[in-house]
Amino acid sequence: MIVAIIGSLSLHETFSGDQALFMTYAKAIDHGAVLYRDVWDIKQPAVFSFYWLAGKLFSFDEVGGHLLELLYFCALALFLLLAVRKYFTRTWVALATPLLTLGIYYAVSQTLHFTQVEALASFPLFVSLWLCQKYLERPDKKSLLILSGLFGGVAVSFKLLFIAIPLAFWIWTLFHCYRRLSHGHVSLMKSTGALALGFSIPIGASIGYFAYHDSLGILWYTTFQYPYIAARTVDQGDRSEFLIGGVVWFLKAYFPALFLTAALGLLRVGSLVTGRPTRPQAGNVSVIFTGSALWLITGVLVIFVQRLSWWEYHYSLLMVPVGLLAARAVDEILQFIHTYRTRAFRMVAQTAVAAVIVASFIPTYRRLADRILEYSRMETVRIGDADVPLTGNTELYKRISAEMAPLSGDLPSKIVVLGNPVYYSVTGATPAISSNPWMLEGFTPVEWQKFDQEFADQRPEVVIVQRRELDYLTA
Repeated sequence: MIVAIIGSLSLHETFSGDQALFMTYAKAIDHGAVLYRDVWDIKQPAVFSFYWLAGKLFSFDEVGGHLLELLYFCALALFLLLAVRKYFTRTWVALATPLLTLGIYYAVSQTLHFTQVEALASFPLFVSLWLCQKYLERPDKKSLLILSGLFGGVAVSFKLLFIAIPLAFWIWTLFHCYRRLSHGHVSLMKSTGALALGFSIPIGASIGYFAYHDSLGILWYTTFQYPYIAARTVDQGDRSEFLIGGVVWFLKAYFPALFLTAALGLLRVGSLVTGRPTRPQAGNVSVIFTGSALWLITGVLVIFVQRLSWWEYHYSLLMVPVGLLAARAVDEILQFIHTYRTRAFRMVAQTAVAAVIVASFIPTYRRLADRILEYSRMETVRIGDADVPLTGNTELYKRISAEMAPLSGDLPSKIVVLGNPVYYSVTGATPAISSNPWMLEGFTPVEWQKFDQEFADQRPEVVIVQRRELDYLTA
């Protein structure tokens, strides 16, 4: 319920360029366009499917996208509660997991961070991890591994690099089965086959979509060839500022959960040194929390290898494992305190721990207060013939609306925007060409050749060029 309330503050949030592009392409796909062939971007298909579903269920606009995200994450919050409660000794700690994950996400996120690939992939990644846990408890149920592979495939359909995370889950699970459950080589092969079968279902569905539309070539190029070519040829200069900025934002935004996660690490080291056990004996915890640690480590590596990006929203990929490990830290700290026999000491220690945890959330409370204040000052922006209530980057929307006002009566249904796709959101138009001029800096010679050819063939009536993009056109 609390996650739903906090999340509702984002319903009228403006789009950034990424979300505007996803929704614009989703609308085009709904009108018959084929992804990559008629509208091109380097993202994998799942995010466009998510935005298409948002448009079909609600509306192809800001509220539609954010509303589906809210329902999606409310479902994740409920699933977290049901999935992890047996792995904590204290029920109230398990009840706090949605707040330590999604609650923080909604409290600290801004326009740029919402409804991005990294956040959306967290749901299928966690389900895949949880199914690994259930398989260890019921190793005779190979169907659990099939489902784990399926949800891992869904996560990879959001971004190919995410494959490293479920792979870490699966390798650990299979290793655990082989070493501790005395599974033979034949059973190990069957388990691997079950994972591969599940993984192939969503991947096969995507391939089937493109095969049906005779677009396997452009799928192969976008998924495999372009990233390799771009990594070798595209030079975006020194992006260390973006890397540092993203890390700093993550440390500040998720400080309470990171602080508790660090405390968990110190507690584990201390227990090894002193020999005093701290782990609550509540069911088999070999994968849920070990997998969360693997997710955190692997996720950081996945973020760091994306040297052409390094945006703040990439760190939303880590919100679930950090939140779960933070909750685990609280459980183990209280268990550690409980091992002392002196009641007075336990009461003082528990009070001190509670005070420190509450104090660590002060920056989060302030960010949430700012979001509530911003929501209370919601503005209306003229978009087309309607006044739309929005929060977030309303100045950008107002400026674009004012710029496009002289053309409002004569604007064709298809235009070309060399710049921020928010122009499409404000005008309601769709792209006249398949190329994505939002990423001119990432164009290789292949994209430039296609871009020139499409302009010559389509001869669009209206072309909007932002100043930043002029540098690339004249270079």
